[in-house]
Amino acid sequence: MNKQGGFDTPPFYIIMNSMNDYRIVILATVVFIVAWLSIISYRKTRDRIAFSAFAGSIAFWALSLTFFYFAENGPFLDFWGRLVYISGGFIAFLFLRFALLFSGKKLQTISSMLLALPWAFLAYLYFFTPFLIKKILLFGLVKGFAYGPWHLLFDLYFGSYFILGFIVLARAFRAEDDRNKKLQFVFIITGTLIGLILSASTNIIMPWFNRFELLWAGPIGVAIWAGILTYGIMRHHLLNIRVIATEIFASIMWIFLFVNVFIFSSIKELLFNISVFIVTLLSGIFLIRSVVGEVEQKEELERLSNSLSHANEELKRLDETKSEFISIASHQLRSPLTAVKGYISILLEGTFGRLTAGQIEALHKIFVSTEHLIKLIDDLLNLSQIESGRMNYEFKKINLLYLVKEVIGEQELNIEKKNLRIIITEPSFAIPPIFADYDKIRQIILNLIDNAIRYTDKGGAEIRFYKKEVGGKKYLGMIVEDSGRGIDKEDIGHLFVKFVRAERTRKLYTEGSGLGLYVAKKIIDDHEGRIYVESEGVGKGSSFFVELPIA
Repeated sequence: MNKQGGFDTPPFYIIMNSMNDYRIVILATVVFIVAWLSIISYRKTRDRIAFSAFAGSIAFWALSLTFFYFAENGPFLDFWGRLVYISGGFIAFLFLRFALLFSGKKLQTISSMLLALPWAFLAYLYFFTPFLIKKILLFGLVKGFAYGPWHLLFDLYFGSYFILGFIVLARAFRAEDDRNKKLQFVFIITGTLIGLILSASTNIIMPWFNRFELLWAGPIGVAIWAGILTYGIMRHHLLNIRVIATEIFASIMWIFLFVNVFIFSSIKELLFNISVFIVTLLSGIFLIRSVVGEVEQKEELERLSNSLSHANEELKRLDETKSEFISIASHQLRSPLTAVKGYISILLEGTFGRLTAGQIEALHKIFVSTEHLIKLIDDLLNLSQIESGRMNYEFKKINLLYLVKEVIGEQELNIEKKNLRIIITEPSFAIPPIFADYDKIRQIILNLIDNAIRYTDKGGAEIRFYKKEVGGKKYLGMIVEDSGRGIDKEDIGHLFVKFVRAERTRKLYTEGSGLGLYVAKKIIDDHEGRIYVESEGVGKGSSFFVELPIA
């Protein structure tokens, strides 16, 4: 130290000069690489946590080996020597645990503890008995071990745990259908197997023949293993590339500023370098966590989106099945009901003889109920055709006035029964023909007049016609204006929605389906027309407007 309180030679260079053994530099590099892989692989899922712990245990083993070579002869050398085997044994346990979790096995805490028992037993023997390691041997720069009589137990434990782990991964690989997941299995199995063979050769097999000169080289196999996994990460998205890029950037900054801490000429400069390093370290951690959070949120959204997509496809399939069922069922129901309605009409006309007043009343009720059923079935048929895109139209020129008169004529019995009046106010102009499907428009008019009769207690309804022009296109309009119960303004916006009926309507008539106006709107839309309703409120009647293009 000089008079100014600084060092004549920066401590960093003093440390590097004292560590002239290249083996320590290689080991330290491996420790950093694998520790970095352990940190970037950490995610909040059980298999990712297990992989991170597995990689971290390898880094700790390489660190133990580094300190073993760095330590001088004495109790510290003995401690680090025994820790090399204890940390190496922990790798085997964590690999098997990771293999089970990554393969989809559910591993409880008690199961993990049972798996760790052999390692805990061996750790006790290494630290407190001479049964596995008697002492540390020194042959110049070469360091080795004098093994105890039970050392074979460690080799059996280590080998069996890795073999079991590879069997678990191989079975999961064969059962996996997802190509990306299969590639993950390939890189994990291949990378770990290569690293294990290289490391076991120098740290397990050669020491049995008292060859310890390459003991330090075991972690190099780990570095190769890390390189294969890193390629897998980059190539096949074992981890997210944005997270990796952020962590690489942060790691480079940390290394640069950490080295810079040891390059100083005064205490003030040392404190400044430490402060910069700490601030950068904290900022980098915050940056990585924010990117990880964003990526995990995106992955979760993608997962939810895929789930919703699958659910949507299933709903579409069920909806198509439902529509098909409704279509088939409706067709099968409509034919016999039409026959029933025809025979009731013949009976009411007296074709089979005079009927009593009671019989006529009963048949009339049956006739009305049959009409309601046929109307419901027609609505269901139209609904299924609309939703399946199979609604067919036969367009031709139609006189709307004649069609309205025809429908009202069919409803005379219902109109007279309620003592109502349906008035057709013929326009002052000649009714122009419209180009439309006769049956579909007839069904709409029948629906509107039926609603006017059903929801009007006294008075009746008036039907008027008008012409209008929108955007150069001419339309013929029809108004069905009744003096009935009217519509609440809050319900008007929901009248043309499928299976939706006004609150008061549901209470008065429970047999309605809520499909008539929905189907009517779909048909009018397909005719490039418009249907809507106006009402001053409850008790003030309602007016339904239908506008169709003039032929």
